[in-house]
Amino acid sequence: MAIVRYEGGGGYRNLFHEMEDLVSSSFDLIGREVGRTFPAIDIIEENNGYLIRADLPGMTKEEIQINIENDTLTISGEKKRSVEKPEKNRYYHFERGFGSFLRSLSLPSNVDPNKIEAHYSDGVLDIFIKKTEDNRPKSIEIKSE
Repeated sequence: MAIVRYEGGGGYRNLFHEMEDLVSSSFDLIGREVGRTFPAIDIIEENNGYLIRADLPGMTKEEIQINIENDTLTISGEKKRSVEKPEKNRYYHFERGFGSFLRSLSLPSNVDPNKIEAHYSDGVLDIFIKKTEDNRPKSIEIKSE
């Protein structure tokens, strides 16, 4: 049997200290760069292609680059910091990330890298990649005898 030191105040005291640690650790976020999983993306398969949707709030289309090389689609850019410097004797808390980002996706073999369209509106980037003709789903008719 292990001996456990009694910390008076029960679980509430420990919970309070855990919450305090959690809150104080979140204040270390000032100046952090955009995380590795930025931008968040969805990939939707449609009959004639794939739709890649990326959330890029607060950016302009000129700040975003899309490239294809060796069957890899890359979305990159730099999200600018919106506040230059905190004023003297004022505390600021920044959770919105900034900095350079890069997301790479391997393209499936059934797409045509020459038939890609990209549209950007209201902070959402849509990239549509068409499937090749010979790899599209086909319906097979069943004949009766």
